[in-house]
Amino acid sequence: MRFFYAYGSVRRAHTHIISSFFMLLLVMGCMASLRGQAITGGFIASFIHQNADSDQHGPSYVNCSALEIGVRVETFTTPTNGGDYQICLNIPTSANLDQFLVVDEPGDFAFVEFLPFGNSSFCATITLPATDFTGPLVDEILTLTATPIAPDLADANPFISSGSVEVTIEELAGTQGVQTANPTDDIPFLLQESPYLAGNAFLDNLFGGTTPNEFSDPANGDIGKRILYDGTIRVRRDYTFGGTITSINPDEGSKLTLVDGSQIIVESNTTLIIEGATLSSCRGMWNGITVENNATLIIRSFIAPDGTELVPVIRDAINAVTVRNGGNLIVENAIFANNRNGILVEESASGNIDQNPTVVVRGATFEQSTLATTDQLSRLKPPFVDDEVLAGAIFHDVQDGILFSVLEPNDFNHFRNMNNGIIFHRSFANVRASIFEDMIDDGTLLSSNGVVVDDTDGTLPSLAPTQTVIGSYDPNKQVTFDNMHTAVRLINNSNTRLIETNIDNVDHGVFGDFVGHLRMTGNHVTSNISGVDINARFPDINQRIRDNVFVAKNGSGQVDEMSAFGIRLMDVDVGDGNYDQMVIRNNDFILDGATEGVYAFNSQGLRIEDQNSFTWAENTFISDAIHFEGGSRGLIYNNLIQGPDPSGFTDSRGIYVSGMPIARVACNTIDLVEKNVQFFGKNPGVLFAGNLLEGGGIGLKLGLDGAGDSDETEISEQVHYANQWNNSGFVLGAQHESSIPIILDRSLFRVDTENGNDPEYLPTVPLDNIGWFEIQTVPSSVEFTCPVGPPSPIPNDRTNDNFVTDVIADTYSTTGIWGSSYWTADYEVYKMYRLGLIDSTAHPDFSNWMIDINNSDVPAYYAVEEGMTELFRLDSIDQADYDLSIQRIRDFSDSLSSSQEALYYATTAADSLVLLNQLDSLTRELETEYDYAFFAGLDSTVAARVPGLEALNNALTTDSLFKTNRQSVNTHTFTYLTSGKLGLSQSAINDLKVIADQCPLNGGQAVYAARSLVNIVEGPSYFNDSLACAIVPENLPVKEPQKGSALVYPNPTDGLVVLRLEEGYITSIRLVDGFGRVILSKSWSNDGNVKREIDLSRLPSGMYSLEITGSDVVISTERIILQ
Repeated sequence: MRFFYAYGSVRRAHTHIISSFFMLLLVMGCMASLRGQAITGGFIASFIHQNADSDQHGPSYVNCSALEIGVRVETFTTPTNGGDYQICLNIPTSANLDQFLVVDEPGDFAFVEFLPFGNSSFCATITLPATDFTGPLVDEILTLTATPIAPDLADANPFISSGSVEVTIEELAGTQGVQTANPTDDIPFLLQESPYLAGNAFLDNLFGGTTPNEFSDPANGDIGKRILYDGTIRVRRDYTFGGTITSINPDEGSKLTLVDGSQIIVESNTTLIIEGATLSSCRGMWNGITVENNATLIIRSFIAPDGTELVPVIRDAINAVTVRNGGNLIVENAIFANNRNGILVEESASGNIDQNPTVVVRGATFEQSTLATTDQLSRLKPPFVDDEVLAGAIFHDVQDGILFSVLEPNDFNHFRNMNNGIIFHRSFANVRASIFEDMIDDGTLLSSNGVVVDDTDGTLPSLAPTQTVIGSYDPNKQVTFDNMHTAVRLINNSNTRLIETNIDNVDHGVFGDFVGHLRMTGNHVTSNISGVDINARFPDINQRIRDNVFVAKNGSGQVDEMSAFGIRLMDVDVGDGNYDQMVIRNNDFILDGATEGVYAFNSQGLRIEDQNSFTWAENTFISDAIHFEGGSRGLIYNNLIQGPDPSGFTDSRGIYVSGMPIARVACNTIDLVEKNVQFFGKNPGVLFAGNLLEGGGIGLKLGLDGAGDSDETEISEQVHYANQWNNSGFVLGAQHESSIPIILDRSLFRVDTENGNDPEYLPTVPLDNIGWFEIQTVPSSVEFTCPVGPPSPIPNDRTNDNFVTDVIADTYSTTGIWGSSYWTADYEVYKMYRLGLIDSTAHPDFSNWMIDINNSDVPAYYAVEEGMTELFRLDSIDQADYDLSIQRIRDFSDSLSSSQEALYYATTAADSLVLLNQLDSLTRELETEYDYAFFAGLDSTVAARVPGLEALNNALTTDSLFKTNRQSVNTHTFTYLTSGKLGLSQSAINDLKVIADQCPLNGGQAVYAARSLVNIVEGPSYFNDSLACAIVPENLPVKEPQKGSALVYPNPTDGLVVLRLEEGYITSIRLVDGFGRVILSKSWSNDGNVKREIDLSRLPSGMYSLEITGSDVVISTERIILQ
């Protein structure tokens, strides 16, 4: 049998750490009493010897068993003499060791001197301080750690005799000379033997036996759980490695130490379980564990007999775990430390996104470990010198199967002290219940990032269609980022969703180049440079940033230029007609030192709308809430901008627009900002309407300060009306200066007299420029109104020319051109269409536009007819993702079982699937988590929880179609959970189909849950949202209703609606708006009347769903457009 004697451990520590630890060892009796003492100058030099099988001694490059012998220095008399001392440790050359020496210096890192084999004397000159007290002060340790030079050490002596070892100490400035001491006993090499195994072997031959933790050492089975191995271990049968070292040491886990270059391969159809064990390397890095196709690796904790939880540790590997396509990895409560990469899925051999490994990580820690807890920069580097941990996990070309989530409440995944937390290259994934902190910046792109999503596919600008979901609506599964350069780094990213994450102490919350689908909902972002920073984006792709909080600080400290932002958008939209909108909606922006709340440069079609709030936490020189520069067709609508004190806001503005044609600034409220609104440069076609300017220095500023700065500011064809000033709050209501008369001649500023302001409160202007200012007597209420609050149409004006421009330009770019004033012919066409008088054959362009809308070929059709801000539909990429998710459900629904550890979930459907496995964790009236939920293995515990869930479901209120649908779908879901497909009756399936056929705008997210179950039960089914949510292009002609349906006319209507059934009579109706709210409910007695009339004239314009109940209990749902 070969013995593993000791492997070296480079030690480094601050003096006080060393002192405290060794004094604790003395008190506990953990240090061997193999000491002689040499005394000089008030100091004692004594021999020490201990086993160094613990990181607790201080930082270490390796995690191996080690022998440490050395010199301990402590005070002996009062006072002691400070000065230079030489300390030596002399051992015989026959010890056959490969050594290196460590000298710890107070308050600094260790100085490491590598010594060649065969040395017998190890000396160091150190400076010891003068002290005026006695006591066990340990100021310096001279330590020798030793490793075997070859595996064959069977003939080596197991100990060094006490007489051949000596410690010397000499005060170099003193007269006592060298003082010598010897150990009192012989020195054994090992306190714990480890069997040494070499070569390539199969695990069953290597470890032997037929039960877990039984190894090939017949002499003593107890030591079998502590192995040093050099080579490749192939796992060809199911095996569990773990437990404790021996029954005598119940709190110490099994250890497998692998010499650098070693590896473990889990072969197909095999499961390896690592329970509470430590896998590490010596003097270098081992290759790691490879999980092949159809193989499974499970890493989990072990509960020792005394109740101690032994957490498994995988460390010192190049790639701790590599999962091949089709392999399975499940990690629960484990530590990955000092690995170059924690988990790796390599690139697909085909170059396509076609890999389907299963990687489920719950409650794991990925870190670059350090004992210097108070200073991140004083951490210990891993064994790969001059490098950092690249990432906790890296995934390439994964089509399905990645989930980071929680095992127990508050038992989150942790990523810390590394370059990147997780890197996704062209991969689908879900990241929940994870904490990313203290990421390290090495100056490269792939450093100091929490999550990196890179969907680059070949050369730019092609994209791979992948989707990454970060965060969760479940408060027990939220994701946190803290202390790094960038929380989420997007590189040519195609589809990423951030849900209710907490991002703090970062330079950038989200930073992206060529960004695709981006959804941010409910996040809280505190940033030093930008909360969101996007540089260019791809065409035909939606981006939505809504319901977030952005605390925008200024980490650079600069205040005289744009340097910190809530959101910064650079060239996010280039071209005309090929780009979908980016929408920023209902966010809170807190400018806490930042220079801009939202800054957009050269941006097309950006919408900042629906009650975004902008406030200042501190007064800032040159700061803007909203800043548009270049681009076109921007919308700033229905926002609140509130400054705390205009006196401290030097040259700060609420809204600043420069060089943007067809900008729309409407229905905003601005108060206590020095300049409420400022236009500079050429901004033709601007609509400035319905804004409430409460107070500040200037309400409306045209041009920069001074006439010379304003010469290029041309109001041109702008329309300003229906705005209101609180003139008592301004020095000037409005100001426009220019030294070029033609600019003034081209300018027009209109203020109506019916906007609630007395004439004396109309904007003040310089007298010499009065020509550009005009008072208009037409009541503004006829032309333009602002909503009371969102949701609302944009703008709510059915006759305004700019509104028509907005509608057509945003959807069909070749319909008409912008002339010298307004849309002319096309406006008339559109008005005729609204009146139902259009002859489409006479207007082919308009006909083509409508065809594109009805075929969903238009990139973005914002709800003109519906009176809502947005008409929901699946675009081409989302539809493909949805179809893919349905295929996933169909493929896997028959294989759900309690024994299956892998997850089956749909990764890409927009608002699509119902969570089946964790319904009991839901809050908010059992609201099922539809977004990117997964199907997990079902077991008896799920079935046992269903009755309690049914009681909660039955208690739900059903005062809207949304809630009625949700309750019904939940009921059928419970049946499916407990009884499978066969448990669903035909009546239940029909009920699901009714809900599945509804427009999601009316039926809510339950529509998608119903579709999911229909696909499971009946196979592939097709649902046409374009048809279900289609607008009515013209007034419907009066025609006879079909059997079982109702006739509703006129539609669209100005208010009066006539209802008629073919057979029977109408007993009741319910009118539901687009947000599921019941607006009107009415019942009639059984009077046999087949015709009813209802008056909707008092309701806001928009689209409604009318549910009609007849005498034979047939329910007909009709869509009504109210003009």
